Amino acid sequence: MARKKARGDKAARSQETAVAEKRPTVPPPAPVADSSPTEPTAAVATAPALETAVVAESAVNGVSTNPAPRPPSPVQRRESKDVAVQRSFIEIAVIKIARWLGSLQVAVLGLTLFATVLALGTIVESWYTGKVAQDMIYKTWWFAALLGLLWVNIFFAAAKKWPWKKHQTGFLITHLGLLTMVFGGILNALGGTDALMVVTDTSNPTLQRRAGASQTSKSIIDRDSYLIQVQRATKRGHGDPKVFPFDPGSLSWGPDEYTEAKVPGLLRFLDFVAHPLPRSWSTDLGEGAKLEVLAYYPHARTERYRPWESKDRGTGFAAIKYELMSPMAGTLPGEWVVNDIQNVDDKWSVLPRGTGMVEMMGECESQGILNEFLKPPMVGKVGKKGELVLFFGDKQRFALDVDSLVGKGMKELENGWKVQITKAVPNITKPDENDAAPMFPYVEFRLTNKDGATADYGTIARFISPPRRADDRRVALPGLEGLQAFYHPADPRFDSKEDVRALLHFATGPDGKLYYRSYNSARIGSFEFETSGEAAKGENFYPVWQGMKWQFRVADFLPRAVSAPRYIPEDHRPGLERGDLLPVLRCKLSTPKGSKEFWLPLSDTAQQSTAVDVGEEQFSVAYNVKMQDLPFELKLLRGEETFDPGTQQKASYSSYIQLTDKRHNIVGEDRLITMNEPLEYDGYKFYQSGMEPMRRIVDQQTLRPVHRSTFTVGNDPGLWLKYLGSIMLAVGIGCMFYMKAYFITGKKARPATPNGEVA
Repeated sequence: MARKKARGDKAARSQETAVAEKRPTVPPPAPVADSSPTEPTAAVATAPALETAVVAESAVNGVSTNPAPRPPSPVQRRESKDVAVQRSFIEIAVIKIARWLGSLQVAVLGLTLFATVLALGTIVESWYTGKVAQDMIYKTWWFAALLGLLWVNIFFAAAKKWPWKKHQTGFLITHLGLLTMVFGGILNALGGTDALMVVTDTSNPTLQRRAGASQTSKSIIDRDSYLIQVQRATKRGHGDPKVFPFDPGSLSWGPDEYTEAKVPGLLRFLDFVAHPLPRSWSTDLGEGAKLEVLAYYPHARTERYRPWESKDRGTGFAAIKYELMSPMAGTLPGEWVVNDIQNVDDKWSVLPRGTGMVEMMGECESQGILNEFLKPPMVGKVGKKGELVLFFGDKQRFALDVDSLVGKGMKELENGWKVQITKAVPNITKPDENDAAPMFPYVEFRLTNKDGATADYGTIARFISPPRRADDRRVALPGLEGLQAFYHPADPRFDSKEDVRALLHFATGPDGKLYYRSYNSARIGSFEFETSGEAAKGENFYPVWQGMKWQFRVADFLPRAVSAPRYIPEDHRPGLERGDLLPVLRCKLSTPKGSKEFWLPLSDTAQQSTAVDVGEEQFSVAYNVKMQDLPFELKLLRGEETFDPGTQQKASYSSYIQLTDKRHNIVGEDRLITMNEPLEYDGYKFYQSGMEPMRRIVDQQTLRPVHRSTFTVGNDPGLWLKYLGSIMLAVGIGCMFYMKAYFITGKKARPATPNGEVA
């Protein structure tokens, strides 16, 4: 049997060889020298014929050596069409670019970049603020270009499928939904509103000014848009204001003599990409006038006093800013004390609970007066009305007990002069009340020379200054050109004896330096003089009030100051928002007759402007946030805050308001805004974002503290497009899954048997 099977196999192989030898040989196609671009070449036309011949021959011999002919693929059809229709170079390039823009590779690249940028934006927003993320990423040219790339990719990914087929319905709906969502985001970026509204719940105009808000408002503050307004004075008053949009960004424009502009490396890189060119801003005001912004400082500290200048009236006064520190209280905020009789509120400051008091005493114009300040007499060693010390020059010093000399006759001094104390009152502001609290002890005295000529002088214990003339004579008597006086009060605490346990006094010397002295009752049991010395401006702390282990340092010192705001730029974390810091501009205003540099702080309204005089012209310049008026108004009736039980932790805020919209005949309609229930009206949403009780401001009509309520106002014109795009996206995904599974998938072709029959 094995031999028969071998002989059969050999015969079968011989038969196959004979059949192969009888099979006709098809010569290769001859090359074509010239073929029309509108007609298929010989190679293209011969290939299907060759395939058909081979298949036919196989069928005749009963042997299937090639698969059944397949229809041309879409790529082959597209290539055949491109060959059949002649296109220009530009058309071919545009088609290739469009196909590339709609390719999967561009989609993957764009989505990867977009996800990376969103992660970077989230990091920047968490480390700094949302405004920094907006300025550095979301509102930059390159982020807009990235969004444009994604939009173009989505569009061409759908367009290149033209003509569309039934099974591509879900694909098209999905891409159309994505385009709709992107367009909604563009509408929000162009016309959306993200602003604030601030109102207060009192109708008293005085309390409204103190709270910084009105009770009824229809104006909202655009937190991301800023304006510079300039008014030029004319002969008839101020002209119409010129308004210019201004976008300074979130970072300082660069280091200068006022700031080092320290910026983290990541933000420095993002700022360079967003703004490759150096920041600058200027505008023409007409008639040769020009306004320039030289620098922008996002964080500047405002001081109430600035150095005296020659253009200022008067001679100025000394001003000191000090800081106190103790182990128990830590470092207290800096406070100003000044030697200004017109500004008594800043002459002294009292620590919480009456622990101590700090006071600026004045200016010592001679070394003798400075010695009196540095080495005062012991408390209780002078009379009930204090001690008056007179200096005739630097060497002639005379100490007089006021209590024993007031109302008495003349006392002759060793230099031949006679002195008489004519008046001594405990408070110069109440000269007719001898039993008034000793707030400003005042003594008046008369000096008589050898010839009998007299002159009346007066001095106040709380102000170190040359004695002032108490009469109408303005010509000094011979020998009194160098007259100096120092009035030691009976108790340096004046009318605060029971509340103050420690004192810190400052005074300037004839050399222009700052000196101090301290009193203390904690270490020695009774209130007495403790120490004195020079205090230099800087970081050094000086020990005082030893029993309580306090220290002080001089944070700022102006030997000659005026009461006017001064702005000091500081380097802080970008995006930091603190009540004592505000953005400020350093500007320059030029006219044909001169120029002037000035500081311009950010204000809420254009009414808070800065007056600038250049030559003979006057300007009013304001840097403020953009305001927008709504077609309706809100009135805050009552602000309310609640706390967690048993704690001072705030739980929620609520604002009871009235809505008025004359367009729809709505007058005083009651509404409620809480933290979780915003007010929705006319396309706007009002969210309760803050509530500040002005505890020191009480409305006498309601006997309740005044509350200042802050609403976040939002309006998104593209919101409905975002919702529509989301719905379309979900519908498109569902269509792709459903139609692919049940409608599009056809019957699979069954394979053929070796003899050519369908299985």
